[in-house]
Amino acid sequence: MPAIPVHDLVIHPRENDLVVGTHGRGFYIADISPLQELNADVLDQEVYFFHLEPKVQWKIISQHTRSAQNFSGENESRGIVVYYYLKKRFAGEVKVAVYQGQKLLQEMTGSNEPGLNQVVWPGTFTVILTIGNKTWKRRALVLKDHWIKDQQ
Repeated sequence: MPAIPVHDLVIHPRENDLVVGTHGRGFYIADISPLQELNADVLDQEVYFFHLEPKVQWKIISQHTRSAQNFSGENESRGIVVYYYLKKRFAGEVKVAVYQGQKLLQEMTGSNEPGLNQVVWPGTFTVILTIGNKTWKRRALVLKDHWIKDQQ
């Protein structure tokens, strides 16, 4: 965030995101769910696998005219953000595996650095974090974009 006065902060009641309004007529939105889940018990653990929030799989449709052609900003990621905490640097690989039922769809390598880490995956699946010979599981859900009528 640039060095600019902040005039308003609010946590969105439905999305659980921090919304920041600035003096420069800008705004910033940040997912703070891992920070809200963070506590002394989490920080005492060697590894913590944060709960996964459902996400909407937004469909981008083509438009002939655009009212915000000068808009400059980043959208949120198009998938489930998988957060995990490492108390200290892990010497081996950190793997995040995504399953649909019993079928392995993708395995990604995450950071092994201490602190809060993340990887992103689009879909509705089981996510398994493996560090060394230990595993943690979470269910991930991507919701349909209810604004688009012809989704599969």
